[in-house]
Amino acid sequence: MLELLRSAKLAVEKGMAQWRNETYVKQLSDYIIPALVEALHKEHDTEICASMLDTLNECVQISGPLLDESQVRSTVDEIKQVITTGVSRKSERAAI
Repeated sequence: MLELLRSAKLAVEKGMAQWRNETYVKQLSDYIIPALVEALHKEHDTEICASMLDTLNECVQISGPLLDESQVRSTVDEIKQVITTGVSRKSERAAI
């Protein structure tokens, strides 16, 4: 999904996306970012979570100014949840 978003953004910037503009990139980011956030919420493997966080970071960097406040808030809340869960699991493992 990241590559699709990256390609769309570059195509729009270079004027290669006929009949497409920033609205198209916004629509893609409106689909991709919430899907990543939802998948991140369901994932339990820490390595996969780390990879998903990297992907989410890149998507947010690409879509930055196109994101609305609720998308940013949702993304930040999920990242905080992943970090909290990771720290909690690490503490549990250390206690064993």
